[in-house]
Amino acid sequence: MLRISKKDERDVTEFQEMHSSARENGLGRIFRSPSFFEDAVKSILLCNCSWKRSLDMARDLCLLQPKIALDGNARSKRKRSKCSDDIGNFPSWKELVAWSWVDEKYLIKQCNVGYRAARILQLATMFAQGDLREDHIAKLEQSSDPTSFETLYQKLLKIKGFGPFVCSNIMMCVGFYQRIPSDSETIRHLKQVHGKQNCSKQTIGKDVEEIYGKYNPFQCLAYWVELIEEYENKFGKLSKLEAGNYHLITAPRYLGTRE
Repeated sequence: MLRISKKDERDVTEFQEMHSSARENGLGRIFRSPSFFEDAVKSILLCNCSWKRSLDMARDLCLLQPKIALDGNARSKRKRSKCSDDIGNFPSWKELVAWSWVDEKYLIKQCNVGYRAARILQLATMFAQGDLREDHIAKLEQSSDPTSFETLYQKLLKIKGFGPFVCSNIMMCVGFYQRIPSDSETIRHLKQVHGKQNCSKQTIGKDVEEIYGKYNPFQCLAYWVELIEEYENKFGKLSKLEAGNYHLITAPRYLGTRE
């Protein structure tokens, strides 16, 4: 989670050598989740909704976890009724596949994740069936071989509902920084910060390459350094922001527009 492995040390050192602002401000690490599965699900939750909605869905999944936790003492007492505000950990893929009643409809009702329920359960099933393996991914995270990362990226792309944005965001979490997860926020950033007024979904690939290609293989880190600096200029130090205000960190909030 803290990115303190030998590979991470090499990456941040090399990146800071080519990015003066990152070096001066001590930036170059991306805080991640405790597991690949959690990173992947949170990437799914970012799609087609506001940042606040993404946070709400993640919180609802944590509210669900105590009900499906693999706890021997709790199994006999397990009920399907909605529990109180007892928040737990983010559910693991093992917990999601352990109970037959945790299906798509149940996940939608309990966590308000909409069509994402099918994607989340599909991913959990892939882990359960061995199509994705945590030990293989853990080894990959310490690899410097771009071919291995590309293999995982292409495998993720084949999962229904896993487009370039989701897959690039997941790859960023495992330490592969060459693909920038581009969405409407990226387009907004390039227009306002880099003057790319004609930037669109059709041109975003060319535009990010033109701006961040010089930081290869750390394009995504360079992009995030800019975003962090931009947000902190508007909201102050993000590390000091209270959790209840996380949802404020969106472009529409400080642009004076509606989400």
